[in-house]
Amino acid sequence: MLRKLFTLWLASMSIVLIVHGQTPANLDINGIDAMIHPSGDLFWDLIGNNQFEVPKGSGSHTLFAANLWMGGIDQSGSLRLAANTYRQSGNDTWAGPIANSYSMAYDARYKRVWKITKTQIDDHILNWNNPGYTVPPVIADWPAHGDVANGEAAQLALFHDANGNGTYEPALGDYPHIRGDMAVFFIYNDTRTIHTETGGEPLGVEVHGMAYAYDRPQDSIIHHTIFFNYTIFNRSGSRINDFSIGNWVDFDLGFFRDDYVGCDTNRNTFYGYNGDSYDDGMFGYGANPPAQAITFLNQPMTHFATYNNTLDSMGNPTSPSAYYGYLTGYWPDGSPWVDNYNNGGSGTGHGNGNPTSYLLPGDPVNGTGWTEKNSARPPSDRRGMGSTSSITLDAGEKICLDLAYVYARGYFMDEIGSVANMTQHVDSIQRFYNAQGYQCNSTMTTSVERELLDAEVSISPNPTTDALFVEYSRALSPSVTWQLMDMQGRDLGKGAHPGVGRQALDLSALSAGMYMLRLHIDNQVVVKKIVKR
Repeated sequence: MLRKLFTLWLASMSIVLIVHGQTPANLDINGIDAMIHPSGDLFWDLIGNNQFEVPKGSGSHTLFAANLWMGGIDQSGSLRLAANTYRQSGNDTWAGPIANSYSMAYDARYKRVWKITKTQIDDHILNWNNPGYTVPPVIADWPAHGDVANGEAAQLALFHDANGNGTYEPALGDYPHIRGDMAVFFIYNDTRTIHTETGGEPLGVEVHGMAYAYDRPQDSIIHHTIFFNYTIFNRSGSRINDFSIGNWVDFDLGFFRDDYVGCDTNRNTFYGYNGDSYDDGMFGYGANPPAQAITFLNQPMTHFATYNNTLDSMGNPTSPSAYYGYLTGYWPDGSPWVDNYNNGGSGTGHGNGNPTSYLLPGDPVNGTGWTEKNSARPPSDRRGMGSTSSITLDAGEKICLDLAYVYARGYFMDEIGSVANMTQHVDSIQRFYNAQGYQCNSTMTTSVERELLDAEVSISPNPTTDALFVEYSRALSPSVTWQLMDMQGRDLGKGAHPGVGRQALDLSALSAGMYMLRLHIDNQVVVKKIVKR
């Protein structure tokens, strides 16, 4: 089925979308303008228009749509699955947490996203107790708690609990915890009703998602990257074996019919790039078209799949087993992917080649290995999906997946130059992410909160030659985890000490230079720069 047919079908569905409407929002604080939906659909308006504009204001887009695919085997050996593409026949996920019943009041509460900025939170921290201050609606309505009487989880979105009573009370100084300078938070589940997109049986999962970005025009790489933190809860009451999570993407780099895809296994990254040095069309990128990467930041990318926009054995999945196959290394007909790039680069062959977990893992920059460009495949409308697999998710457990969508363009170079730039950008974003010290669905402190905490922690002497002393102005935590890194974000050592009094660190083995000391104090982080002589 061609994209035009998809668009015609989607236009006919607009009335249904109005009836079952949900309110999206655009993450747009930096150089990307990306639409986020409550039910997990990304980067399109559910009618037929892409919404991943980069650079923002250019009218050009690198992606048409994206979503998570999830699948696993229950304790009876049956396949469970949730995956959405374009909702041609329905969908597998619904906005909101798992509940006993779904009412108009429930939909009014959850068929939305929560778009919030760090500036709003900082202002709330400084002014919540001032006369005449009004709590912004997004802070007042933050979905910290579910309706336990309706079977919803008691604790949903993370928040700072000023008085430690476990209840979200923004009028008493509580506030949302977010990442980045702007965040879009959303919750969805796969159990509300039958799965009409894949026909799969529900997994019983609830997904808490946070899309976030940074307003850093002085850093072009961060300014053209958006991040996602997904926390996936197993609310099914039983173990899910061989659980796989895939990030499915429909690449449309400007003109959608001239794209290539590939993966970089060393960087846990898959990407799209133009099939030639000029991107055609009214909204094409023209000369030196960009590359768009998706990087797994905290989990290994164990598989990469790409398939055609067709209904054959290498095309669109039409059964639960076909969806799960793309997550785990099999074509829709059940045959394994194979590395037969010397025979045309198709990845099929029914034994003609060695089984592989990655399609197109070569390097188009230096022309080595298995790439679409080396295989001389004609560029076209491409989908790609990286996945992390073989996970055991017990009842009540959660797993977190952090992703980055990294844009790169090699001006004054061809499309391969953009791929070369992309690898450098991905490395930079991975170092930046590592330096944040995130743990599962942890969040960054706000700038005001960080300044208040930073003032209570001092280091001396700085510069130092051997010993460094960390001093706490009051008892902050029974245990503080510390991590020492160089300025490239590489780990040089870690440990723990009480967050009280004066604590010593031995730096005598370090070479002269500048370093960073990260102190994890409960759910907050303090970073101190150190000069070693």
